[in-house]
Amino acid sequence: MQKYSRYVNLVLIALLIIAGLIIARLYPLANATAIQPGDVPVVSDAMKGAQKLFHSEVINNASRLPVVIRMSDRTCVELRPYSKAPAGTYLACYDNRNGHLIEEKATGGY
Repeated sequence: MQKYSRYVNLVLIALLIIAGLIIARLYPLANATAIQPGDVPVVSDAMKGAQKLFHSEVINNASRLPVVIRMSDRTCVELRPYSKAPAGTYLACYDNRNGHLIEEKATGGY
Protein backbone atom coordinates (compact mmCIF):
# COMPACT_ATOMS: atom_id res chain seq x y z
CA MET A 1 0.00 0.00 0.00
CA GLN A 2 2.82 2.39 0.83
CA LYS A 3 4.54 1.78 -2.53
CA TYR A 4 1.30 2.47 -4.33
CA SER A 5 0.68 5.82 -2.60
CA ARG A 6 4.30 6.85 -3.14
CA TYR A 7 3.91 6.09 -6.86
CA VAL A 8 0.66 8.07 -6.99
CA ASN A 9 2.31 11.02 -5.24
CA LEU A 10 5.20 11.02 -7.72
CA VAL A 11 2.82 10.90 -10.68
CA LEU A 12 0.74 13.76 -9.26
CA ILE A 13 3.83 15.88 -8.62
CA ALA A 14 5.05 15.21 -12.17
CA LEU A 15 1.64 16.21 -13.57
CA LEU A 16 1.66 19.43 -11.53
CA ILE A 17 5.13 20.31 -12.78
CA ILE A 18 4.12 19.63 -16.39
CA ALA A 19 0.94 21.72 -15.98
CA GLY A 20 2.97 24.56 -14.48
CA LEU A 21 5.43 24.50 -17.38
CA ILE A 22 2.61 24.52 -19.93
CA ILE A 23 0.90 27.45 -18.22
CA ALA A 24 4.19 29.35 -17.97
CA ARG A 25 4.70 28.89 -21.72
CA LEU A 26 1.16 29.69 -22.86
CA TYR A 27 0.27 32.57 -20.49
CA PRO A 28 2.42 35.20 -22.26
CA LEU A 29 1.01 34.12 -25.62
CA ALA A 30 -2.56 34.43 -24.36
CA ASN A 31 -1.95 37.94 -23.02
CA ALA A 32 -0.05 39.25 -26.04
CA THR A 33 -1.82 41.70 -28.30
CA ALA A 34 -2.48 40.02 -31.61
CA ILE A 35 -2.04 42.65 -34.31
CA GLN A 36 -1.90 41.33 -37.85
CA PRO A 37 1.23 42.46 -39.74
CA GLY A 38 -0.83 44.47 -42.24
CA ASP A 39 -2.63 46.32 -39.43
CA VAL A 40 0.49 47.67 -37.70
CA PRO A 41 0.57 51.04 -39.58
CA VAL A 42 -3.14 51.68 -38.96
CA VAL A 43 -2.87 50.81 -35.27
CA SER A 44 0.22 53.02 -34.97
CA ASP A 45 -1.65 55.96 -36.52
CA ALA A 46 -4.57 55.39 -34.15
CA MET A 47 -2.21 55.34 -31.14
CA LYS A 48 -0.75 58.69 -32.23
CA GLY A 49 -4.22 60.16 -32.71
CA ALA A 50 -5.37 58.92 -29.32
CA GLN A 51 -2.32 60.39 -27.61
CA LYS A 52 -3.28 63.83 -28.96
CA LEU A 53 -6.75 63.58 -27.40
CA PHE A 54 -5.89 61.82 -24.14
CA HIS A 55 -3.29 64.24 -22.78
CA SER A 56 -3.31 62.86 -19.24
CA GLU A 57 -2.68 59.21 -20.18
CA VAL A 58 0.12 57.37 -21.86
CA ILE A 59 -1.39 55.57 -24.84
CA ASN A 60 0.64 52.51 -25.76
CA ASN A 61 0.26 48.81 -26.49
CA ALA A 62 0.48 47.99 -22.80
CA SER A 63 -2.50 50.18 -21.86
CA ARG A 64 -4.81 49.58 -24.81
CA LEU A 65 -6.25 46.61 -26.68
CA PRO A 66 -6.44 47.52 -30.37
CA VAL A 67 -9.39 46.07 -32.27
CA VAL A 68 -9.19 46.42 -36.06
CA ILE A 69 -12.44 46.34 -38.03
CA ARG A 70 -12.19 46.11 -41.82
CA MET A 71 -15.10 47.25 -43.98
CA SER A 72 -15.40 47.66 -47.74
CA ASP A 73 -14.70 51.40 -47.71
CA ARG A 74 -12.82 51.93 -44.43
CA THR A 75 -10.66 50.39 -41.76
CA CYS A 76 -11.48 51.29 -38.18
CA VAL A 77 -9.32 50.87 -35.09
CA GLU A 78 -10.83 50.90 -31.62
CA LEU A 79 -8.43 51.26 -28.69
CA ARG A 80 -10.03 49.72 -25.63
CA PRO A 81 -8.50 50.11 -22.18
CA TYR A 82 -7.21 46.99 -20.45
CA SER A 83 -7.86 48.24 -16.95
CA LYS A 84 -11.14 48.82 -15.16
CA ALA A 85 -9.95 52.34 -14.33
CA PRO A 86 -11.94 55.19 -15.88
CA ALA A 87 -9.87 55.23 -19.04
CA GLY A 88 -11.31 56.35 -22.34
CA THR A 89 -11.86 54.49 -25.57
CA TYR A 90 -10.79 55.82 -28.94
CA LEU A 91 -12.14 54.99 -32.40
CA ALA A 92 -10.48 56.08 -35.64
CA CYS A 93 -11.62 55.16 -39.15
CA TYR A 94 -9.38 55.49 -42.19
CA ASP A 95 -10.38 55.53 -45.86
CA ASN A 96 -9.20 52.36 -47.64
CA ARG A 97 -8.43 54.24 -50.86
CA ASN A 98 -6.07 56.90 -49.54
CA GLY A 99 -5.51 56.10 -45.85
CA HIS A 100 -6.83 59.47 -44.63
CA LEU A 101 -8.64 59.77 -41.31
CA ILE A 102 -12.37 60.07 -42.00
CA GLU A 103 -13.86 59.55 -38.54
CA GLU A 104 -12.55 59.98 -35.01
CA LYS A 105 -14.37 59.46 -31.73
CA ALA A 106 -13.13 59.47 -28.14
CA THR A 107 -15.18 58.74 -25.05
CA GLY A 108 -14.20 59.41 -21.45
CA GLY A 109 -10.80 59.56 -19.85
CA TYR A 110 -9.55 63.02 -20.77
